[in-house]
Amino acid sequence: MNLAQFYDRMINWPGRTAEIAALAVAVSLLVVAGVILSTDRLRKFARSLGVIGVVVIMALLWIVHEQTVTVKTGPHITVTTYRYSERTRSALLLGLVFLPTAAILVMSSVFVSTRHRLRALVPSHLRAGRLHHAQKKFAAALRDYNEAIQSSPDLAEPYFRRGSLYHTMGEKELALADFERAIARDPRLAPAYLSRGKICLESGDIDSALADFGILMTIRANDPETLLNRGICLMKKGQWSDAAVDLQRVLKLTNHSDFAEPAKQYLRECESNARKALPAAGTNGSSGAMTAKEPSAPDFMI
Repeated sequence: MNLAQFYDRMINWPGRTAEIAALAVAVSLLVVAGVILSTDRLRKFARSLGVIGVVVIMALLWIVHEQTVTVKTGPHITVTTYRYSERTRSALLLGLVFLPTAAILVMSSVFVSTRHRLRALVPSHLRAGRLHHAQKKFAAALRDYNEAIQSSPDLAEPYFRRGSLYHTMGEKELALADFERAIARDPRLAPAYLSRGKICLESGDIDSALADFGILMTIRANDPETLLNRGICLMKKGQWSDAAVDLQRVLKLTNHSDFAEPAKQYLRECESNARKALPAAGTNGSSGAMTAKEPSAPDFMI
């Protein structure tokens, strides 16, 4: 058996019943793929099902287009012709050309409409997550934030909210990773810089914390919480005068106890440490340019 005979046998092997069954399976695969895509889950699996369905239908169209029949027209004469008319075969060829395009358009339309629908649900997921977070229902809050991220992985706020939840749960590494993702999606998301900086400060990574607070100051220059935390960082680096400047700005901006009381306490510590530094500098014979400068008395008035 040569290659041409093998091809003819394979093309003519499926009967009408087998072709109808294969078409039904292919259509079912396309329907299942569309349903899965509409839920925005298992997208790769859904696309694979859709591709298989389209390939099966295209194979069926080609088989039907190529099928032949052998007719005996005389005692010693047989004629092989195509099973279907030229008009039918032309329609099948058009189907082979347009079917993939139509399938791609339909699947894309389902995917886009699903994304729009799910994206509209993101605010409600975030509200529910914040409520559950406040109620210390961490598992429920995490589920809400994961839903928001799955629906809109390009948005920054869901990652920031989930990072804040991880921080509350004591998962600092996971929190930092989510703050990184949030900042990558929105480089001007001030709360993400603040939260990341505070974690770095808690962990003793003062330089990273200062970098975050410095960026934050370019976004919102007169934020008391940022100034307070940057002042604490500067104190930990022994830069008492610079720390005092930030802490004094806190007191000028707000009298809220959450910020003013710590600022007053740290200012006293700055004053004490700055005074202790002066005799040590004098003992070493440092010049005026190298001597630690104690802020003037009004700088430490509380």
